[in-house]
Amino acid sequence: MNDSSQYISKEKAGVTSEEIGHILVNRKLSKTSILETSDKLRRARDHASDASFLGLLIPTRQDHGFIYQRSVFGALLSEYKFEDECPKDLHESAIFTDRIMRAKLTNPYDSRHTYLKFHCRPFLNVLTILKHQKLHLSQIHWLLSVTEDIGSNLRLMKKILKFFSRYPSYEEHIIARFMKDVKITTRQEKDEMRRSTKPLLDWAQQADLLGVQEDDWGFIREKG
Repeated sequence: MNDSSQYISKEKAGVTSEEIGHILVNRKLSKTSILETSDKLRRARDHASDASFLGLLIPTRQDHGFIYQRSVFGALLSEYKFEDECPKDLHESAIFTDRIMRAKLTNPYDSRHTYLKFHCRPFLNVLTILKHQKLHLSQIHWLLSVTEDIGSNLRLMKKILKFFSRYPSYEEHIIARFMKDVKITTRQEKDEMRRSTKPLLDWAQQADLLGVQEDDWGFIREKG
């Protein structure tokens, strides 16, 4: 967040996705090619959208796009440096954990209001199931489509646990069967799973809420 200070200042209303793209390139988090076209700039928009989900940036519609301002929480994190370990201390860890657990699905680009039906906190749903069993990345991806709060609905929790019990982690080729059953079959769908769900797990990992093995199986940690 500290790198954005040259773009987000008192004189400016916020930062554009193109300026976020420059930050990513300057910090070698992305190739310069993302700046070539609007389509390639999608990676920068993804970062801005992710930060908005966590309540670190506030998106405001401007012309045909959005401009992003730091929220109160984003301002707190901007005091840390890019070179610092993340989380650097308990204060930073507490901010990220709070933001992650409070996160609700929303999307400023969603003109059809698809996300309004989600009455749950996705990370809380994932941790609720992880308390009972390990979950593969593809299973977590599917779990994020559940629109209700699992923790307060025992019947729903039992139903989901029973569903996942059909796919034991020790069984060979079980995830290929799971993805076929839930229709994650095309290359585009599999790429989307890694593009949209893997970053969520990375956040939760950094906050030490869960761990992810090399084979993409996730498990709950003590903080989770």
